[in-house]
Amino acid sequence: MLAVERKSLGDSSYTAREILEVLRRPEHYAYVACLGSTVVGFCSCLETASDQGSRLELDMLGVLPAHRSRGLGTALARTSMREALRRGAREFRAVVAVDNVGSHLVFLGAGLVASPHRFDMMIYEISDIEPVAFLPERWTWHTGGLGRPESTSHGLACGRETHTLKDQAGAIAAMVECLQVHTLAYRGLWLEKLWGASRRATRLAARAAVERVKVLGLDEIGYLAPSRGDADDQASNSAALLREGYKRVGSYHVFRARRVRCA
Repeated sequence: MLAVERKSLGDSSYTAREILEVLRRPEHYAYVACLGSTVVGFCSCLETASDQGSRLELDMLGVLPAHRSRGLGTALARTSMREALRRGAREFRAVVAVDNVGSHLVFLGAGLVASPHRFDMMIYEISDIEPVAFLPERWTWHTGGLGRPESTSHGLACGRETHTLKDQAGAIAAMVECLQVHTLAYRGLWLEKLWGASRRATRLAARAAVERVKVLGLDEIGYLAPSRGDADDQASNSAALLREGYKRVGSYHVFRARRVRCA
C-alpha cells in the first residue's frame, strides 16, 4: 500500500510500521486491488461520528499509473461503501482537490454527489508544542467529549469533541465541533463546525483548537471553509483563521451520499 501511495499520491511521509499502526485502529478500513500478489491500488477509509450516525470517510484512493483507466478506483470505492453499509454506515464523504479530475469521476461513478460550491482547505501544522495563553480575562473555555471513540451498532467510530467559549458575562461567544482522526498521512483534529459571534471570538476558538491539538500530541488541524463569494456564514471564518496562523492550502470539492446502492 505504501509503495502505491508514494507512486500515485505522494501525500504520506509515514514508514511501513506507522502505516500498520493506523491500519490496526478500530475505526480504520482499507481495501486493496491486487494483480497476483502485488498491490496495484488501494482505498483507505475511516468511520467517524456524524449527526445521522456512522459516516465513512473515503480518505485516500490510489492506483498505480500503469493500472489506471480500468475501473479499479471505482471498484475500490464501491467495495469500501458496500462493506460500510453492511456495518451500518449512514453517510459517505470524500474531500477531493478541484484539479483531481480522476478522483471526481471515481466518486461520481460510485454514487456520491459533489457539493455545488468549492471549499478552501485551511491547515494549521503544529511546530511548537509549548502552550500559549489565549483567553482574555474572565473568558472561559469548556471542553466536552474528549475525542473518545463512539460506539455504534457495529463497533467504534472516531469520537467527536465539542468546545464552547464563553465571554466575561458568561454568554456563549463561540462553539467548535471537531473529530480526532488518524489517517495514512497525518494525525489531527478535523474541525467539523466552527461558529463565532464575532471575528475575535472565532479567532479565540481557532486558537483554542490549536492548544487542544498540542495537549493531544497530534500533528495538525484541518478545516474546510466555503470559498469567497459563496453564500455561507462560515465563509468569513477564513479570514479569522488566517489571522490566527492557519494556512490556505488549496481548493476542494466535497462529495457526499447517504445510504447509496453499491453494485
